[in-house]
Amino acid sequence: MDAHTWLGLLEGSHLSQPAQLLLREITHAINSKDDVYARQLAKRLLILRDGMPDRMEKAETTLEYALVLFQFGDCEGAVARLEEARKLYRNNLHFTTVTLWMKGCIQWSMASECDEAYAAWSQCSEQFTALQKSSGNPDQARWYAEHVQKIHAEIGSMLKQERQAAAVAQASAAKPSTPIDNQALLQLFRVFDEIPAGGFGAVAVSHVSIGDVQVQQVLINGALYRISNLHRSGKVISLHSSKYVVLKVIGDSMNKPGKLGEEGIDSGDYVLLHPQETANDGDIVAAEIDDLDSQATLKRLQIVQAGRQYILEPQSTNPIHQPRTFSHMNEGFSIRGIVLVLFKPLHKQPTENHA
Repeated sequence: MDAHTWLGLLEGSHLSQPAQLLLREITHAINSKDDVYARQLAKRLLILRDGMPDRMEKAETTLEYALVLFQFGDCEGAVARLEEARKLYRNNLHFTTVTLWMKGCIQWSMASECDEAYAAWSQCSEQFTALQKSSGNPDQARWYAEHVQKIHAEIGSMLKQERQAAAVAQASAAKPSTPIDNQALLQLFRVFDEIPAGGFGAVAVSHVSIGDVQVQQVLINGALYRISNLHRSGKVISLHSSKYVVLKVIGDSMNKPGKLGEEGIDSGDYVLLHPQETANDGDIVAAEIDDLDSQATLKRLQIVQAGRQYILEPQSTNPIHQPRTFSHMNEGFSIRGIVLVLFKPLHKQPTENHA
């Protein structure tokens, strides 16, 4: 979550070394899809937190535990822990505001708590504005002003998505073939920033989404079924999808079909990415190159010479794209995720070529 980095504006982490070690292990276990071990470690982190005498460390550990719960898909538990962390951060308006923002972000992913998310973000805007006006440090005042704009952008994005969903639902309800008033859209994933397949661009996913992946029908055992909403929480039903992101592809370095018959990835396609720090030979990965200032691209990972050579290889009809070779994993480059699914448009879209 992008807001996680906002905590460090005024001071460093309050976490002890044992807590930091546990969190690193939990992250590794989650990225390795070892949920059983990750949950075991999370329980250990909670026990460690309960014995912490320092209130700031306890607050930060509670916040970290909330983010772990969010990755497990427990949104309600994450919201409750973030509220607990906010109370522990009492008398510190910066920390309480950032925690409230994170709480609102999770609430927005829950169909039943979108109103609460809107209220939380509106409060964050007011509190950051107050911090901006009271700050005697020009750099900090500028930071608060920029992040107030980010909050406003997210609120605008939320309202736009609701308006679009309402328009789609209204159009569907107007059709004679869908007389049932609880016809629903199932929101599977949020769509975030673009990722290049050619040049390089930021792989970090901002929290301001640019849309959603939604479906009105599903295929079960070969038969097509429509979706009906029984929760009565609106026309859009959101499924928790924090472990996956959908990214728009720009560029042509992966447009050639693979050797095993996989389709090429064209500019304008979308990919479903699982954020993780490891990958296997042959995976298509989002890779970050160290000397390019945290920039990333889609490439196929080739592991050769028994792990003594790692190649980020383009798969393109354009000869301008060349492979990059590294001698060790995570030295000179880092894996930020692997591509699981390719979304191809049914109708040809205008080509965007930023390669």
